[in-house]
Amino acid sequence: MALFDKLKHLFSDAGKESAGTAGPTEPTATIDKANTPAADDEKGQAEKPEPEPGSEEYLLWALNQNSEAFPGDLDAVAPRVYSILEAVKNRIERIEFYRQWLEQEETEEKTAPPINSMDAEAKAFCTSDRMTGFVYCLGPVGDGAELTKATLLKAVSDCGIQYGIDEAVLTRIVEGREYHRIFTVARGTAPIKGEDGQVIDHFSREQVIRLQEDEKGNIDHKNVGVFQTVQKGQVICEFVQPKEGTDGRDVMGNEVHAEKGSMPPVPQGKNTVLNEDKSALLADEDGDISFYNDVFRVEPQLTITGDVDNTTGNINFAGNVFINGEVLRGFSVTAGGTLTVMGMVEGAVLSAGEDIILAKGMNGTNGGSLTAKGSIRSRFLEQATIVAEGDVIASAMINCDVRAGGNIQALTGKGILIGGKLRAGQSVQAKRIGNQSDACTIIKVGVAVQKKENANEVAKDLAEAKKTLDKIVQNLKYLNSLPSIPEKNRELYDTLTKQEKVYREQVGNLMAKIDELESRVIDYSKCSVRGDMVYGITEIFLDHCRLCIRDTTPRCNVYYSKEKGELVVGSF
Repeated sequence: MALFDKLKHLFSDAGKESAGTAGPTEPTATIDKANTPAADDEKGQAEKPEPEPGSEEYLLWALNQNSEAFPGDLDAVAPRVYSILEAVKNRIERIEFYRQWLEQEETEEKTAPPINSMDAEAKAFCTSDRMTGFVYCLGPVGDGAELTKATLLKAVSDCGIQYGIDEAVLTRIVEGREYHRIFTVARGTAPIKGEDGQVIDHFSREQVIRLQEDEKGNIDHKNVGVFQTVQKGQVICEFVQPKEGTDGRDVMGNEVHAEKGSMPPVPQGKNTVLNEDKSALLADEDGDISFYNDVFRVEPQLTITGDVDNTTGNINFAGNVFINGEVLRGFSVTAGGTLTVMGMVEGAVLSAGEDIILAKGMNGTNGGSLTAKGSIRSRFLEQATIVAEGDVIASAMINCDVRAGGNIQALTGKGILIGGKLRAGQSVQAKRIGNQSDACTIIKVGVAVQKKENANEVAKDLAEAKKTLDKIVQNLKYLNSLPSIPEKNRELYDTLTKQEKVYREQVGNLMAKIDELESRVIDYSKCSVRGDMVYGITEIFLDHCRLCIRDTTPRCNVYYSKEKGELVVGSF
């Protein structure tokens, strides 16, 4: 190192003399300890001074200083630096010998120059990824020529660097005679990775409570929205496909291919399916949707292990619902399939797309109700409104308003029907109907009741369809009255035209359905009221017929007699 110590002032003269006018040189004189390999060993110690220019230590130190150009690539660049070290050392030795010769006294013994003059040279190299190019310039010896831009460009070209060359830096090196320094002279264009794909969820991945607030700021603590329901074919999440990246170019002029964006994992779980173009995940069943183990899954049955209360809130589920506990007063449960409750049901509102099964029973306290498109089965029903398109079956029905499209039966256990109104499309059967307390029990049977109610429902639908059709016709009439349809209303006009056709067809179908219901032949052969014991007062209706049983009648069978055209009392 003694040789390099003697040359420090020489480099200042040769390399920094004109730096003041050429701008700051690279790199700075402060060592970046965070980017130095021995940073951990130097903690707590004073910073080391800048190594001597031209030394092996200086070259490696300069690479460390240029952290932006060498992000973690020092080890890969070092071999290229070592390859020019011999040339650097040889040049420095020659400069030293020549310097010593210049310092000799002007005497007769002064010898001729120990070495020939040498022109300035430039050594170029680049990083292993060929994204950054560098030069290291060797100063002239004796009367050697200074570095020219042509010489510098040739060195850069001989190294293969042809893209991203910084002409301003080359000019600075030449004009400022910046020898024995490392300069970044070329930078490639880094490739840009494509945008990653996305999964856009339509359902929450977390089970959260969603309290609803009305306009007055009141919070509904029953509609907490803990459970999420989904219908078959409904979109669970959509996928945005990843995009291609933008290719780059290295300093050698080679194209650097960009990495395509990555796609997050597809969260496909139980009872879910991809659509045809795999752009969305769909539910393959009606049911409860949840996110577990990084996938969405759909369970066709929702199981509530405890009670339906404030912890669960109201339940609205597309599939089957199984409640192991009770349903407390004021709450509602809606199931798209079968609804099963193992505990008591208080004054709650229950509805099902199929059957309702109550293992214990229900006390509606004149506020609870059961509605099912299938049948309803319960141990007992009291003070509740019951509507089923199928049968209603229980051991006891007390003071209930019951309407069944099929049969009403109380044939097990006590088998009693007391008070209230019982309406059945077919028959009503029980062990005991009414009681001895003079409380009236009203029973209506027959298709006529069901037919009338169905016709009423269809009539409501017909009225709504006609109302909508009238609005469509009025809008079309206005648009047709214009000289021409405005371009901004063209799409609306086409939509209204299509809707008019749809609603005219719907109105026609509903009118035909009402005519069919009104003209249907009524068959009372399956209509009857039968009880092991029927107490007065029990009123029985079948269409226009009425029969009142005022005295206790055992083995009573009330049916319609075609011959008499009225209800008669028989036995069984």
